[in-house]
Amino acid sequence: MYLFIIPLNLQRQLIKRFIQVYRGNVVYDTKGYGKKLKIGVENYIQGLSKKSLAEKQQAIAWCEKMLDKFKEMMQKAIIDGIGYS
Repeated sequence: MYLFIIPLNLQRQLIKRFIQVYRGNVVYDTKGYGKKLKIGVENYIQGLSKKSLAEKQQAIAWCEKMLDKFKEMMQKAIIDGIGYS
């Protein structure tokens, strides 16, 4: 359980910082500020661009390529007798 107390003058600026509110519940909110913040966070999340399957596959392929390069570099370092201290 988390408790957030947010000054009114910062609510609009902090929406990106309070993503955890996205799945939260507003329990006590006498003036509706918490509800407005939650709606702002929900709108922010909804507006984020979602990656397509092809974009996700491309990102995974890049990570795998970098991992393979790192493995090759480490194997070469071991074979050449290069050590790290």
